[in-house]
Amino acid sequence: MKRPIPQMSPPVTPAVDKIMRDLEKLIRFEPTCIKCGCTETNACPEGCSWVFINKQYEGLCSVCLDAIVRPFRQLRLDKARRK
Repeated sequence: MKRPIPQMSPPVTPAVDKIMRDLEKLIRFEPTCIKCGCTETNACPEGCSWVFINKQYEGLCSVCLDAIVRPFRQLRLDKARRK
């Protein structure tokens, strides 16, 4: 009768543990836009790119950034024309 070979695992240091958790996040999660909900694999219909992504994999896509910034640009243009 064969005896099972014991499984030896390397000691896990806090640094290795953090790296493993970060890798798990990268594998399991993908960035999601906080405004429209688009993702890395399901972009906006008109196409978009990431403007920023935080550590929680929440971000803002270029289409949503433009929608947020556009009214402020218009206000600035209107103000400049009045001068």
